[in-house]
Amino acid sequence: MISTETIQHALVEYSSAKATWHRSIVDIGAGAATFSCWLLGIFTRAHEVEMEEVAMVNWAIWRARNDFVWQKKSWLTSNIVTAARNMLDQYKFAQGRKGLSLSPLDDGGRNYERWISPVLNKIKVNVDGALFEQEGWFGVGCVARDHHGTMVEAFKKGKVGYVQPEIAEFIGIKEALSWIATHP
Repeated sequence: MISTETIQHALVEYSSAKATWHRSIVDIGAGAATFSCWLLGIFTRAHEVEMEEVAMVNWAIWRARNDFVWQKKSWLTSNIVTAARNMLDQYKFAQGRKGLSLSPLDDGGRNYERWISPVLNKIKVNVDGALFEQEGWFGVGCVARDHHGTMVEAFKKGKVGYVQPEIAEFIGIKEALSWIATHP
């Protein structure tokens, strides 16, 4: 007999989800009738660190499930937990750096980067690259802004493969130059 999929089953009771939770710091308990009851039970007894992990592991399980359903890509349970923890660490790091560059080259605020507008009637183009090693691809993005700081145009491109961060940046610059050539 086929039953309707529930959030509780997909994120907690499914065998892969259970295996993922067993690798986390969260005690999922004996189960609950609904996902909201299960989550409320954990949030009632848990400490902040455990509540953060519950939120992020749920997100990572959902992401892994979507990868499987839509792209036929399987994740190891250990990678699901690692991805959840990495995302939380990156989020916390970014929150602690409000107004400052997220670059690891930033020296504690003494030499941080800030966007500076171009001179009157000029356009400034900023480029960045990002690595998604676990997924086997990288991306580049480009934003063009005028002297008021208003975005004129932006684009992003994803590319399959593994590259060094510098190479992703170089490819981003190449893509930006190609884009500029089409916008006289």
